[in-house]
Amino acid sequence: MQPNCRNCCRRHPGRRTQGGLNQRGLTMVELMIAVVIGSFIMLGVIQLFSSMNEAYRLNESLSRVQENGRFAMDVSGSTMRMAGFQGCEGRADEVVMGVEDVPADVEYLLDFDRPLQGYRYDNGEYSIASLQPEAESLSNWSPQPEFNLDNAVPGSDIVTIRMMGGDWAGAQEGWTPNYDSGGVGSPPTFHGLDDPHMYEQDELILFCDFRGTAAIGRRGNQQDATQVNVAGSDLPELDNPVELAQPAAFVFYVGVGEDDSPALFQRRLTTLGSGGFEDEELVSGIELMRAMYGIDQDGNGAVDEYQRADEVDSADLWHQVVSVRMAFLARADQRLVLPEGAESATLSVFDEDIAIAEGIRDRQRRIFTTTIQVRN
Repeated sequence: MQPNCRNCCRRHPGRRTQGGLNQRGLTMVELMIAVVIGSFIMLGVIQLFSSMNEAYRLNESLSRVQENGRFAMDVSGSTMRMAGFQGCEGRADEVVMGVEDVPADVEYLLDFDRPLQGYRYDNGEYSIASLQPEAESLSNWSPQPEFNLDNAVPGSDIVTIRMMGGDWAGAQEGWTPNYDSGGVGSPPTFHGLDDPHMYEQDELILFCDFRGTAAIGRRGNQQDATQVNVAGSDLPELDNPVELAQPAAFVFYVGVGEDDSPALFQRRLTTLGSGGFEDEELVSGIELMRAMYGIDQDGNGAVDEYQRADEVDSADLWHQVVSVRMAFLARADQRLVLPEGAESATLSVFDEDIAIAEGIRDRQRRIFTTTIQVRN
């Protein structure tokens, strides 16, 4: 005879019954232990995630700083290596200036005796005091630049590079002299220009042949034709093939960027007179640019010493500059929790200490240096 189920459960409380298992709950002590263990696990996971996230931001920030610094070196270096390049003009004994009343800022552009020229910030000791510095007057640079620039931030050098070759239309057989009976004076014409908009009307143009004859005139016709009428006086006779080139000068400086942060700028001067320039923001986050100029004193092509821009200018040694040492201070945009000791109060640039104000040291900063050989 089967025992009564109700009595069976009463006599054996832990035994399986037809209805299932007997259920028992956790004690308070067990529950508290589980909560504590779970809390420690969650805290470790959160700390691990936070640490990994901060490490990712740190690496990303450093990568961006390195990218900006390398780009600043590359783009300025490629232009500086072309300083003094004159194409076929370099073979000419003399360049005939067929244009009268050249504006002062254009004469500055054509000063190829100084293919490379720098300006040193000279307004006392400089420190990085703000993430958004304001522009200063060019009177604080030595020597004072001959051009207008209202966007340069303090502390950084300004570097100008001159060359012939803004736009080239070279070695073509499209030259028609159109000379008068005297052989000089009538404006010659250059036919077969691939891009009719290459030179603007009234812009200065260098034209030269392979005999070593060179002159500078203006484009006298509209920039919508494939021919260039060169306006000027006493222009020499040239033989085909003839090269046309545009005088160009580039100015590198640190200015106020679109987000009010410092950035590396390039200004391209043109030969259209006052206001003939284009400013281009190259890379943001460049707080400082400094230059030292290598002087070849004995003409053997080797650097004898490096000097600052104001020292080179006072001794009129720009024609002896054969190399340039450039330094760029790049900073990250993001604020970071840097490791202890990683927040630098000062940075050394060419043996000069640059102080960084307290409160803005929580940015990744790196100094990038390069030496550029001036080949022309």
